[in-house]
Amino acid sequence: MAEAFLGLKATILLHNGAKIEGTIYDVDPNTKQITLKDATLHFFGQLPYHTPIHGVYGRDIKDLFAESYSQHEPELITPSLSTSKSKKRKQRQNRKNMNNNKNAQGWADTDVNSFREEEFDFQKHLDKFNKAEIFAEIRDSDKTSKEDLLVTHNRLPQRNLLPTENVLDVPIKPPSPPSSIRAPAISTALKTATSGTPCPLLSVTELIRIQRKCTTVLPHFEDLAIENSARGAAVLAMRLLRHSHLSSSIVILAGNTRIGAIGLAAARLLINRGYPATICIVYHDRQALCPDVAREEELLHNFGIPVVYDPSRIQGAYDLVMDAILGSENKLMDNLAEFHAWTKAISWANQQPKPIMSIDFPSGVDADTGHPQHAQYFIHPQWTVCLGAPKLGCKSTRITGALYLVDIGIPRKMWEQAGIDMSNIFWEAETLVNLTYDAI
Repeated sequence: MAEAFLGLKATILLHNGAKIEGTIYDVDPNTKQITLKDATLHFFGQLPYHTPIHGVYGRDIKDLFAESYSQHEPELITPSLSTSKSKKRKQRQNRKNMNNNKNAQGWADTDVNSFREEEFDFQKHLDKFNKAEIFAEIRDSDKTSKEDLLVTHNRLPQRNLLPTENVLDVPIKPPSPPSSIRAPAISTALKTATSGTPCPLLSVTELIRIQRKCTTVLPHFEDLAIENSARGAAVLAMRLLRHSHLSSSIVILAGNTRIGAIGLAAARLLINRGYPATICIVYHDRQALCPDVAREEELLHNFGIPVVYDPSRIQGAYDLVMDAILGSENKLMDNLAEFHAWTKAISWANQQPKPIMSIDFPSGVDADTGHPQHAQYFIHPQWTVCLGAPKLGCKSTRITGALYLVDIGIPRKMWEQAGIDMSNIFWEAETLVNLTYDAI
């Protein structure tokens, strides 16, 4: 039916008042679009506009006049008015005619479900795309210097800004370590003090990855590791108090971190052994306590052990400060909400004339580099007890003080799968060993 209008000269009036003249070039029954060639568009108040091809949708047409070049009387085509029944009957007939026309014209008339069974093979077509070759061509054609590449800037060391810093400030170079804890220029190695067995150093990421694998094998490994770590820290604290001619009193500074939970568990074990302990939990918002810290805090309250929440409220005599604020997994500026509470506790500890024992790694010092994360807020302990394995930041005693290592319960199989030899570090029932630095 649509072919009967092809080649006719048509005048189309639109609902917006415009008029279009041209020769009917195509009529699409599916989209109800009429395409005119050599079309002239007439808009009210404007000069006629000529275009070689122009399409009009049926919904925009108000009236349409079509005539052949040999005819002088135009044929008026207007929408017919009909009742609801006749209109539906005509629509059904049009659909039937359209299907018949499609079949006669060679249109696809097979069941569409047959096409649905053929899914696009992404892998087959992906093999045709030689990524290595194309990316090599892109790299060869790219003349941009490496210094100007965005990826180079993204690789630069990043840090969170302090509350007093602006985003658009001139970039501040990371502060160089003070001479008191500056890492030596030469590389170092660790060995056990008793047997001289070499002890590997791990990055923070490596150790976290191993612990996560342990969690998949042992669902309760995290709780087990916290208790084992706390036991090792408590044993070292008791040794120091017993053999260093110190009194038995100790202060535990615990942050709202996993290391803070270990410090609270160590305080619980020390109190069970009869050592007086003053416990201070430093946090920004009590409602935002991490689950491990909240659980240990509840245990202390259930045992009737008093807890303070501000270092300035610590009273009484004490001879040892336990640093359980950050450890290796948390950086000073990772959580700006806790920044003030952490720095206040670090400043208080540094102002005390008493020695400090750090759990896992000195708070405020990067465990991978041994450099302080802030020029002012970092702990310089006399002793450090590493958890699981010593970190790469263990450069010298000027950073960590005397170094100890506690077995947190990582299975030997997990160490072997990670390619790390820890088999001869702990002997028999030992869970806490002394490490010494060996410059190489």
